[in-house]
Amino acid sequence: VSSQPNFAVGHSIADPAIVLVACLIISVLVFGILMTFAMTRRRAQEIAKEKTRSLEERTEELARSNQELDRFAYAASHDLRSPLRAISSLTGWLEDDLQPVLTDDSREHLALMKNRVGRMEALLTGLLQYSRIGRGDDNVQLLNGCSLAVDVLDLISVPAGFTIEVSPDLPDFHGDKAPVTHVLQNLVDNAIKHHDRTDGRIWITGA
Repeated sequence: VSSQPNFAVGHSIADPAIVLVACLIISVLVFGILMTFAMTRRRAQEIAKEKTRSLEERTEELARSNQELDRFAYAASHDLRSPLRAISSLTGWLEDDLQPVLTDDSREHLALMKNRVGRMEALLTGLLQYSRIGRGDDNVQLLNGCSLAVDVLDLISVPAGFTIEVSPDLPDFHGDKAPVTHVLQNLVDNAIKHHDRTDGRIWITGA
């Protein structure tokens, strides 16, 4: 009688040992994923705290800088106003004391000096306001181009060889008067300073 060979039957997928090993592997993977997520979240929170702390420090530094700028602008404005007021007072005294002997040209020069002192005081006030831009102050207004140009020319000592003409068609526009005046004054000053001759003509016109 011949005997049939006895083949070993493989493990079933439902074998408890295999299920247990699979569960352990899955548990380890899930634990690793959770740990990675927790570490990533913790690191993200640390970075967010660092950014917040850095932003707070920069905000405090900016606030200190603004306070220093306010103090400097106020001190500079006050220190510059004092001699201007002294010049204005002295001009008034001269005008009163020398009234009988003043010529028409002298009266015109004294009036021009008083006018320029007043405009310089207004410019200082505008620059003080300009230093506070972005911190709640709104200095934008409708500006007349021709009037602004004339005001600027009153602040400039034009050499005898130069003539400056203001176009009557300068447009009106919205802006902050102090910085616009300062920019226009610098442009005219530079046009005179860097001219290659001692005489010339400057046109202020709109585009």
